[in-house]
Amino acid sequence: MRLSFKPDGIDRRRFRLLPVFLCLFVLLLLMGGAVPAFAGGIGLFVGDSDAYTCIRALNLPNLPDTDIRVFSDRDMERPEFPVFVRQMDVAVVDIMQRQPAEWLLENPDQMKAGVRIYAVRRSGHTQDFLNGGFKMDRKLRAYYDYTSAENLANMIRFIANRDLGMETPYDPPVVPPENALYHPDAPGLFPTLSEYAQWYRSSGHFQKGKLWDLTVIFPTFTLDGKKAAVDALIRAYEKNGINTVTWMREMKGWDKTLMHFISSPPLAGNLGSVTGFAFKFSSMFTVDLLPVLKKANVPVLNAQNLFFTSGEEWLSSPQGISPVGLAFQFSNPEMSGLVEPSVIGVKEKDPVLSREINAFRHTPVAPHVEMLARRAARWHALKRKPNRDKKIFLMYYNHGAGKQNIGASYLNVFRSISRIIERLRQEGYTIEGEFTEETVKDLLLRSGRNIGTWAPDELDELLRGGNAAFIDMADYRKWLAATPAEFQEKVAKDWGAPEKTNIMVKDGRFVIPCIQLGNLILAPQPVRGFDDDPDKLYHSTTLYPHHQYNAFYFWLQEKIRPDAMISLGTHGTHEWLPGKQAGLTWKCPPEVLIGDIPNIYPYIVDDVGEGIQAKRRGRGVIIDHAVPPFKRGGVYEEYATLTALISEYETVSSEKIRAARLERISEMTIRLGLDKDLGLAAVDEEALEKVEHYLLELKTEMIPYGLHTFGVSPSDAALTETAQAMAEKGEKSADFYAEQIRACGPSEMESLIRGLSASYIPPASGNDPIRNPESLPTGKNFYAFDPEKVPSREAWEAGRNAGREIIVAYGQKHDNAYPEQVGVVLWSVETIRDEGINVATALYLMGMKPEWDHRDKVKTVVPIPAGELNRPRIDVLLQMSGLFRDTFPLVALMLDSAVKKAAALTDLDNFIRKHSQQVEKSLIAGGRSPEEARKLSLVRLYSAPPGAYGTKVAKMSGNSGLWEEDDIVAEQGFVKMQSYGYSADLWGKPMESSYRDHLRSVDATVHTISSNLYGTMDNDDVFQYLGGLSMAVRKASGKDPEVFVSMQRTTGQGHVEPLSATLGREMRSRYLNPKWIEGMKKENYAGAREMAEFMENMWGWQVTTPDAVDKSLWEQSYEVYVEDKYGQEIKAFFNRENPWAYQSMTARMLEAVRKEYWQADEKVTKKLAAEYALNVVEKGVACCDHTCNNPMLNQMVVNIISLPGVLSPEMVEKFKVAIEQMAKKPLEQQVTERKAMLEKLRDGLKKSSADAPSESSTKQKAETKEASPDQSAKETAETVEGYKMEDMNKKDDTTEMTSSGIQWAASLFILLIIGLFVWGARRK
Repeated sequence: MRLSFKPDGIDRRRFRLLPVFLCLFVLLLLMGGAVPAFAGGIGLFVGDSDAYTCIRALNLPNLPDTDIRVFSDRDMERPEFPVFVRQMDVAVVDIMQRQPAEWLLENPDQMKAGVRIYAVRRSGHTQDFLNGGFKMDRKLRAYYDYTSAENLANMIRFIANRDLGMETPYDPPVVPPENALYHPDAPGLFPTLSEYAQWYRSSGHFQKGKLWDLTVIFPTFTLDGKKAAVDALIRAYEKNGINTVTWMREMKGWDKTLMHFISSPPLAGNLGSVTGFAFKFSSMFTVDLLPVLKKANVPVLNAQNLFFTSGEEWLSSPQGISPVGLAFQFSNPEMSGLVEPSVIGVKEKDPVLSREINAFRHTPVAPHVEMLARRAARWHALKRKPNRDKKIFLMYYNHGAGKQNIGASYLNVFRSISRIIERLRQEGYTIEGEFTEETVKDLLLRSGRNIGTWAPDELDELLRGGNAAFIDMADYRKWLAATPAEFQEKVAKDWGAPEKTNIMVKDGRFVIPCIQLGNLILAPQPVRGFDDDPDKLYHSTTLYPHHQYNAFYFWLQEKIRPDAMISLGTHGTHEWLPGKQAGLTWKCPPEVLIGDIPNIYPYIVDDVGEGIQAKRRGRGVIIDHAVPPFKRGGVYEEYATLTALISEYETVSSEKIRAARLERISEMTIRLGLDKDLGLAAVDEEALEKVEHYLLELKTEMIPYGLHTFGVSPSDAALTETAQAMAEKGEKSADFYAEQIRACGPSEMESLIRGLSASYIPPASGNDPIRNPESLPTGKNFYAFDPEKVPSREAWEAGRNAGREIIVAYGQKHDNAYPEQVGVVLWSVETIRDEGINVATALYLMGMKPEWDHRDKVKTVVPIPAGELNRPRIDVLLQMSGLFRDTFPLVALMLDSAVKKAAALTDLDNFIRKHSQQVEKSLIAGGRSPEEARKLSLVRLYSAPPGAYGTKVAKMSGNSGLWEEDDIVAEQGFVKMQSYGYSADLWGKPMESSYRDHLRSVDATVHTISSNLYGTMDNDDVFQYLGGLSMAVRKASGKDPEVFVSMQRTTGQGHVEPLSATLGREMRSRYLNPKWIEGMKKENYAGAREMAEFMENMWGWQVTTPDAVDKSLWEQSYEVYVEDKYGQEIKAFFNRENPWAYQSMTARMLEAVRKEYWQADEKVTKKLAAEYALNVVEKGVACCDHTCNNPMLNQMVVNIISLPGVLSPEMVEKFKVAIEQMAKKPLEQQVTERKAMLEKLRDGLKKSSADAPSESSTKQKAETKEASPDQSAKETAETVEGYKMEDMNKKDDTTEMTSSGIQWAASLFILLIIGLFVWGARRK
């Protein structure tokens, strides 16, 4: 932009000569002469919000008569940018802004010799700028430290005087008092807290009896153009009964200054919260903040003023916060324990000053300002309110319904609730009744369960308990009408009118299962609804919450109004609802539903990745809890016998005895399925070493022993073995770690009580305690690994080794061939645990490597030289979880850059290049332009659509009564959900056809396991992703990929193994092991639930990777859990604690038989059917998705138990009656209706497939099917700064008119000037 500055008085006589000069000017053009440019000039290269202040500065008087330009990153594509850069004399560059600073650093040849470039502010790459010739000038930076218009004008005058030799007077910089205090209504700034307090009282702002908030801001937040959001929040706080003081924080010694403020009146003893605008670029690691914040002992609220994203971009983008912004707005504040992330201010383009340059000023987000003020007021009330008057809502989980399935990840929920109740009563909370673990269990099973739509009689039974709450439809409609219109529209689109819903509805009213115990209310979080509506299960990817789910949260906000909520355990569904990835708006479902209720969230310490989601999208104040204790698995029964046989074989001298012993070893190894685990073609002498090593692994494998109870530390042998395991991998003694473990329970409960009193929960790193002993003691507010360091140097070494092992293992099975493409699963949870090992594996397979800066942050990726790599560059399909996409977008973009760089290389055989060319041809054949096809062909990152999480593989495989062919699980559960492409050019666009092309090329898949706790069958996530991807490959290519697990439980000792080995070892070390069962039996109901859980997840592997699940796993599960071959009184345990878990397990085994995954003996099948039917008759229906909601299975059971000798006719009839009473319809009718429904669903899929554009469709249809990269890039660039990788051409690409064009323009211009001259003369 060119800004002209004229003196106040204009000599009108000179105006008469203007036509003459203009004519001469145009004649020069006609003669082909160049337009003379202004010599030199001063360039201000700043952020777009500082551009606003710069322009205001340029409107001040007495500026030097020189060319002064202002450019932000949004102005770099303007034609005058490169022209001015070539001629400027001085540049002032804000290096905290990535652009234009980096462009100027990288393009010194575009500037004239001798140009002076001054850097202001700092960045993580300050030294790079200094090395590049930028100068740090103390005097000049003093002006820019406080960027008022007055200071910037004087900075320009100073530069003109000193650097350009102009006689321009200037004043020194005007800076506020150090650590001044601010209020928008005050006449000025206050140097001391006492002076501020005196003014606050005398001015009438002080509210007696109310607590204070200390808002910490950068000094520049008080300037025009930047202060509106802060001002609005101060006033909203005061409106909500909060006294406020705002501190303009200076960096030097700010921990000491903060300590002074909180220790001085009026804040000492009266502080309710700290609001941390200025906790963005430093944390407790750079400043000694932790002891200060502990002393303050109040919630520190993460108020966000968006630096990198405009309000328009933020609202329109599915991402919300830009990748660069995530570190500043979330990661750094979380390391200091900040909570309640809230976008308070955004940048808006100034309509007047932005006519020629992009100038932005910060404005408040009114709904968020009001909501944060309300939430802060709720925290303040929690701090002051007596415990006896506090109303607490405790929410637990009964996902998927079913009597057997109330629980949380590795947490004994009933026992934990009883302990929490006991402690709350000790703290003076009003709780009615006496409760033990058993009474809590009985109460919740009777009155506190979710009921599936398939079991109407079960809902009637629950209501007979008399504890449920009802919500009238009129109340619900009123509450829904008060939500944003966009939310209402999307709920209606997904679920129709409220009156048409059938989820947890009785007689036109919503049912909320709950138990009120005085001021403590217990209730399960509602189900998401996929299981209750098969059409949603088949077709929906991004599903808004259903009406009863909404009603539950509205009821909480409007009727219950608890002082706080406890979300007990890992994890709920609220934080996984649709909406922006981070930086949610008031229209996003999680924000609509949580309202202003403080949310205390106990969360397992070894799941930081998902816990971060609860913090950022669920407003959870995390209190991490311990994992269960560990014991060595040992060898037992047959495995001990086999170990002894191998030992005897090695010592016996008789060849005859050796041969007999070997035959016996071989028979036992095959019967146990170890040959399948180890991939042995035969169990001969050469194989014995492998079998012996495998048995040693079983013996030394650490296994979880039982579950954790919140607030209770383990003791005895389990504690000792856990401490020893930590000492083996840590740096301290077993005694030290034992003390850390003992401290966990008390620390957790204390933190919960402190959280309920609005106290500060200190931060700490999380993760698997054996891998990261620093995560103990628990009871902290954990944070994640720095995303800019992924992969770490250590992860690179481990990932590179894993890549090599994948190549070797594949070659050994495929005649030394290389895999052409490897599907790599990328999880946030795993990346946080191992610092990016699978990211590193993907890079190494492509023949790329990271480069780090001096802070160990990844700055770029470069090719591994051909001579060093000495193999083909292997293609990758990068399957991201939705959480990885949200948490590590910068890593995703780094991988995208690596793919593009690798695809361009021709130094070696290059499968990336090969497959890209194949996909490109396919896209062109489908109607794409060559340019579009080229860009799309390079996309390798795929995930769920923005706002969606996970696959539907677990839900679909679990709901096995809703499909008969597993193609549906692969297609609807995985491909349709996970085929959205991500790159720098597009973000979350449907790319199904290209995705299928890649699936056909995948030869192997891999996922990491870096936790000593979590494996493959104690959760449904691993089979959803690794199993789902492998299944999709098999369906697309017609061949099974090699499925690998990169086992990284011990740092520096990782290895890659086939999935079958992982599954087999986990089954034998844990779920078949009497020691594991012994530990779980001590957990009563919760332990039985874990037994049913492992079988559900084994079923998931069976459906997705059938070759990896040997029949021996089903047979041995049957022997251990049905026949009780180890004599552990399993059936009596189930009947006493959780008979429905046994019902679920027997039903799942029968389903494996029904769907012909397991060819069980007839005797086994009859026994299973009888056990299942008797359990239903004697204990009642479990009513989980694969029992009550599976009429075909129940019909099969009736057919089997009706056979002579299985069960009596009376018992058969009782079973039928139970199933029919549950559904309120005859079994035959259930079967008929289910078959009709499946047929309708299949027809719907066929119609959808027929309606979809084909590969050879026209370009118009192709554009309907997949994203246009040009369009997507434009959208991405417009919505989120940082996703579009900038490519500023170093060459001047300004458009030039042809000489003839110039002549025509000049001729017209002359005629216009002459006409104006004549007109002016006549007027005189």
